[in-house]
Amino acid sequence: MTKQEFYDKICAHLVKQGCRSMGEGPLSTACLYRGANGRKCAIGAVIPDDIYTEEMDAAADTGIRYVIEEFPQLKPFIPDVRLASFLQGAHDDFVNWCDNGLSDAGKYQLQRIAVSCDLKPYNFENCGRAQAGEGD
Repeated sequence: MTKQEFYDKICAHLVKQGCRSMGEGPLSTACLYRGANGRKCAIGAVIPDDIYTEEMDAAADTGIRYVIEEFPQLKPFIPDVRLASFLQGAHDDFVNWCDNGLSDAGKYQLQRIAVSCDLKPYNFENCGRAQAGEGD
């Protein structure tokens, strides 16, 4: 997967899902790779189900670089650690979300990430939740 494909897949996933991936109960304020109701965070969207383990969520607070070191089987799915870290940060920041999904601030942040990583920004104007991320 190229960096552009990685970025596009995560943006489409976030638009389609329309909310952060959070835990339940005592973890209700924690963003998780796999959260309640089958939700997935930005990086969780690219981790295949047969590779994911709950231990990854426990390690997530230390940052994506550490998670990849602890779980090297993730390397083929994350083409750029810096980009992954930026995208995960966009997912985790509550300011990037509103009742209708990604806020304008969230869309702007994702577009700025693309520019800072020399990628083509995601076109939020031509996507809707029903069509974004088809094939996920």
